[in-house]
Amino acid sequence: MTITDLPIKKIIIIALSVIFALILVAAAYTMIVYISYIKDREAIFLKIDEFSRVLKSDRETNVTLDGSISDSHASIVKDRNGVVITRFTEEKYKLAPLTEMPFFLIKGFVLIEDRDFFDHNGINLIRIAKAFFSNVASMGRSGGGSTISQQLAKNLFTKSERSIKRKIYELFCTFELEKKFSKGDILQIYLNSNYLGHGTYGIANAANFYFKKEPSELTIAEASLLIGMNRSPERYSPINNRENAVRIQKVVINQLAKAKLISFKGIDRELKRFWTKFDAVSSYGEQSIWKTDINKSGYLTEYVRQLLEKEFNYDKITRGGLIVETTFDIEKQLLAEKLVKENIKSIRDKVKADSEKYKRNYTDEDMKKLEGAFTSVNFNNGEVYTLVGGSGYTFGNQLNRAVNIKRHIGSSIKPFIYAAALEKGEYDGLPLHPFTKIKDEVVTYNVGGKKYTPKNYHANHKSGNMVTLYDALRTSLNTVS
Repeated sequence: MTITDLPIKKIIIIALSVIFALILVAAAYTMIVYISYIKDREAIFLKIDEFSRVLKSDRETNVTLDGSISDSHASIVKDRNGVVITRFTEEKYKLAPLTEMPFFLIKGFVLIEDRDFFDHNGINLIRIAKAFFSNVASMGRSGGGSTISQQLAKNLFTKSERSIKRKIYELFCTFELEKKFSKGDILQIYLNSNYLGHGTYGIANAANFYFKKEPSELTIAEASLLIGMNRSPERYSPINNRENAVRIQKVVINQLAKAKLISFKGIDRELKRFWTKFDAVSSYGEQSIWKTDINKSGYLTEYVRQLLEKEFNYDKITRGGLIVETTFDIEKQLLAEKLVKENIKSIRDKVKADSEKYKRNYTDEDMKKLEGAFTSVNFNNGEVYTLVGGSGYTFGNQLNRAVNIKRHIGSSIKPFIYAAALEKGEYDGLPLHPFTKIKDEVVTYNVGGKKYTPKNYHANHKSGNMVTLYDALRTSLNTVS
């Protein structure tokens, strides 16, 4: 017998029984989660009460996002002489009440994240339904339907893990938040604890990190970027993903304008002014991708951070009290950075002058592409003393050309060839020292079955002379090398 042979009445009874059983299972599971929540409720809300209390009285705290008091220790990086190169910032949060945030920032967050925030009790069923059908239609690529209260509950209590239990637990936390706190308090806690990229939590910390400003000083363009970054900070980071940041900033500004929170007039000019200023602000100082309160060399800090990240997580590196000893010499490093910066500027100025003379029309942007690198190594033991990756480590110039640029070694191999020859001490029966004379002549060699005839770079160079090793290296003669 198949299901088609059953009477309609029996099919309905079976279907209702299955539905009823599923409801019972769901109810039982929800009760189990609720019992777990009841057990944790007092502890977790003591934590948020503490965070809320601190927020009302202080402008800085060591209360972490989950409300616990941080007993962490900053990790430090030392040079070969024990001098501190870097100290990663301990978890200190700058705080700002709503009264110190621009109205367009506050209203913008509500508009983009939860426009019915002041009209619901923590859950927006219509928005959840819209998000559900939108995700079905887009195969999971649309955004969620969480309210600000739900987002805060997720961030503070459930650690954002994806599971049915987490969503149910989150609902209980959301209802409790709405019962214990006013809408203003919830919004204030949310804006002081939301993650905004690069180890930065809350509007006050983000304003300082990205723009070197207090929250009250934020412009419309700056606020729009922070609002846009909120959903996916790393994806829309102006440091790592400039194009995405520009795009989401425009989307938010257009939404603010449509809602008549700001005027359309002058928006393009405002955005252009913002990015010009952002590039200027991010082009000085020795910043790092992660916050530091001591950072004597951005190149060394970032290089060490990348190495540590292969072994440890963010919390361990920034708050785990690590002592990292290196072979770097910070005194030599700073001198090397100064020399590289000065020489690159000199070369840029010369190229710019020549471009004007010969009407090549090189722009300032073209000149910025002219870069260099420097490193010094103890060839006896391989210890690295200095590592300079360019004309200055900034948000806009993070590439470490000393380690991350793959190019032909070219004439930089010559000092190693000469060092090996001098260490050997003789060549063709001749004792070798810097003033030993070698004939500058073109010779053809058999290399791997192929003929190789090195010649000197300058076309008008005349070979045949006897030259000292010193002069051959100084003038980079390929024939002698």
